[in-house]
This record gives sequence, C-alpha cells and structure tokens, in this order.
Amino acid sequence: MDRRWILTCGALPLLVGCAGPPRSPRSADRCHYSVELRDAPGAVLDVDARCSGPEVRSFALDAEGAAPFVRVWQGDHPLGRDQRAYILQDAGRDVRIHYEVNLAEMGDEYQDFDIALHQSDAAGAAVVSPASTWLLLPEPLPAGLPVTVSIKLPHGTKFRTGLRSVGAHGPSGEGDYELLAQEIPVATYSAFGDLKVETLSFPPPISCTGSADPACEHGTLEVVSLPRLEHRPEARKELLAWVGRSATAVSTFWRGFPVSRATLFLVPVRNRDDVIFGKVLPASAPAIALLVGEDASQAELDDDWILVHELFHLGVPSFSGEGKWFDEGLATYYEPVIRARAGNKTEVDVWTEFAHQMHKGLDAMRSTGLEGTQDYDAVYWGGALVCLLADIEARRSSGGRLGLEDGLREVLREGGQASEVWPLAKVMQVVDRTLGSSVLSELNARYGLQGSAVDLGRLLGDLGVSQRESGVAFVAAPDAELRRWLVYPDSRRADAVSKATGGRPGLELAPAR
Repeated sequence: MDRRWILTCGALPLLVGCAGPPRSPRSADRCHYSVELRDAPGAVLDVDARCSGPEVRSFALDAEGAAPFVRVWQGDHPLGRDQRAYILQDAGRDVRIHYEVNLAEMGDEYQDFDIALHQSDAAGAAVVSPASTWLLLPEPLPAGLPVTVSIKLPHGTKFRTGLRSVGAHGPSGEGDYELLAQEIPVATYSAFGDLKVETLSFPPPISCTGSADPACEHGTLEVVSLPRLEHRPEARKELLAWVGRSATAVSTFWRGFPVSRATLFLVPVRNRDDVIFGKVLPASAPAIALLVGEDASQAELDDDWILVHELFHLGVPSFSGEGKWFDEGLATYYEPVIRARAGNKTEVDVWTEFAHQMHKGLDAMRSTGLEGTQDYDAVYWGGALVCLLADIEARRSSGGRLGLEDGLREVLREGGQASEVWPLAKVMQVVDRTLGSSVLSELNARYGLQGSAVDLGRLLGDLGVSQRESGVAFVAAPDAELRRWLVYPDSRRADAVSKATGGRPGLELAPAR
C-alpha cells in the first residue's frame, strides 16, 4: 500500500522553511521534547520543547487540521499562528515553548492513523498517530540536529513507538527516544493507552553478518495491539500467528529479518472481516500501522497481501523525491512471489495476478515514464513490470543462478534499509554490480525516466503464460522454464549453468515492435 518518502531539507524548502545549506550542528546543539501523558482517559499530551544552538523563529504543525487541538505558549504568552506555524515572540538560539495536544479529541475527529486515531470502549482506550502529529517542527529546519524525546506516563498506561530508543525502557515504554530534526515530518507511528504488546524474534538482518553488536543477535518485531473486542477466544492467537508467518516469509526472502527492530501497530476495525490498509513510516526506526477487521477469520488473514507488502518495504532504502515507482513496484512484484514460496499462493495465482494487473502501467511506461506519472496504478504495476523485466534478464543471463532479489539483498547487506535514505542511482548501481550487468540502470533509463512501449502479451507468451477468461494456463514456450525460476529459484536444474535456451536475448523482450 502507500509507502512513505523520506524527505530531506533539500526536498522541503517551501514546506518547512529550510534555511540554505544546513550547517553541521555543534555537539551541544539539540532539541529536546519532554512529553507527559497528563490525562490517560483523554490522551492529552503536555509537551515542553527546548532547542539550543540553531536560531529558531517558529514551530510548525505537521498534521493538517491539527490546529484546533493544539495550544502553544512561550513563557506566559500564548502564541498565535501564521498559516501553519506558531511564531515565537523571542526567537533565538536557545528557545523554549510549552504546548499541549489533545490527541483523543483529534483522533475522534479524524479516525485516521496518519493524523490520529482514538479508540475508547469496553476493551480499553488508546490512540495511535505519527509522532509528527505531536512533535512541533522547529523552523527554519535545522537539518542534522539531534532531537531527543522523553516520555512520561500515568500509572497503568503504556507507550510504544517506532522511534529509536535510547537506553533501557521499562514495560510501560517510559524513557528516551531519538531522531534527527529533518525526520520529524515523517516521524514514525506511536501509541499511548491500553496496549497489548508481544515481541517476535527472527534471524538477524544480513547487514549484521559478522557484527558483534548486541542489537544484531536477532531481528525483532514488536506487535502492538490497540484495544479490540474479542468475539472468538482464539482470535488473538490466530492474529499473532498470522503476523509471525508473514514476517517469517519475508525474513526468508531477505535471508533474515530486514531490520534489527521494527514495530507493528494492529488497529482493529469494527464490523470488518478483512485486512483493510497498511503503511510504513521509517524514521527514526520503522513502524507499520495496519487496519485489521475485528471479525477477520484465519482464512481471511491467510488470504491477505497487505502485511507482507509492508514488511517487504523494511528491506528497501527510502528515497527523497524520486523512485516511488521502484519502491512500490518492488513490493508489488515480490509480495505474491513471497507468499507463493510460503505456500499461500500457487504459481498460477502469481501469474494470473501479473497478467490481469500489469497492463495498468503500460500507458505511463509508453508516454511519460514512471518517474513522471501521477497515476496510482501505474506507479505500483508499472513498477512491478519493470521489476519483472529486470528479473527475467538477471535469470536469463545467469542461467537462473541470480535474480533481481540477489541484487536487492546486497543493497540490504550494505545498509540500505527503510530508515536509510539512498539515491535511486546508488541502489541501481549496487544491484547492477551484483548481477554483473547494467540491466536495472538501462530499464530505469528506458521506462523510469522516459517513455518506451512494452508488449506485455508477447512477454507473457514467451514465458508460457496463456491468458484465459478464468485465469491463466501454462503452455509450452521458449522461456517456460525461466518463468518457474522467477517464482521458485530453487527449482533451477542443477546443470543449468549456462544461459537459458530459447527466448529472445537481452532487453528485446521489453519493447513493442
């Protein structure tokens, strides 16, 4: 589903008032936010913010529509707003403000986890939101400035967040967290209230290979459930088991859990029996928010694609102002493949989905190129089609030994995960180097940066995918063996050490005549 873009100062000059090339902060420069949940049932945050070092002239609201639920003071003086920012009466290099955020009322108003979502019923009360909703943004944006956040809670209340922790924390989640100032606009999800928390462990990320860092002992997924009414005694156990299976499947793909730590917020939705929507926010460490129907059965959970899609994103770097088609295309292409390898889909299911969906990217690929399109379906399915083309060429040139995924794993091994911002060109260089060819860079030049046509019918035909009204059938074709390698690379014949026979060599599979 919709994924985040990490935004750097260079990408935000109009949005957050970046001030020229950012200077390197001095060691004593920082912003600190002391956050206290003052009223647990009402989820009102009392915040004291202090920035030392950079000159700060205002503090801005990131969440659109949040203003009615926020009050700000500097000393004894209430601050007024100029459009989206609170203008300081005493600007300077050591400023302090006090403000409160009524998260509960905001969550009741919007019921949107990208602003605030509040639940209060017989099962308990909690609110989930991005940390950017309640961390006012200092302006001009002091890029590179360390930011610390201290959380204080009433007795019996819990706090969980994707923010990177500093030191040890008790069971409640009270303690210190950190990020950088430019990460505030995309600061990850957090929740306050009656939360149920389980921790799942997986093999460590491949980026940890050879590391003695204690954080590399295993990959951790903290599963945080907001209050839900349990209609079936076994529902909670089923939900957690499904999360574990999905994360295991993704870990198998990445040769370890993609990051050392991530947080998953499960947000129940009344009168729904499916998984509805999910999203990743990666700064300063990744968290996923997922809407799940309270009535979802085991069968509905097993049929879901959204969680695997979002978990996959954890293993890919973030991009600034570019590469959304590649980011979403990768997750769209590999999600059904990962589920097929885990036994939740068949090979026919995978190719039926590709055959019925990938045409949605053809117009943008032929005209503007995927980097320039605003079409939602083209971003996802055009990106997936480019990934398919890259995978085909990688498998063909290596006799099935290497695929696009091997290049992606090398990116992850070199530290390119969701909380790190990489240029798209760097990702492609690492992938191409691993595969021993410039296939991905060439495809980007052809379909990402400019328009070029793709004959999808011919491509599928060469792979032995015959489209029928009821789905697809596999038929004899030059690249039928290669097609199976794409989904099940371990099925490659032991003697397949040379290029796959048949088919059309090189990128000639892609353009239409």
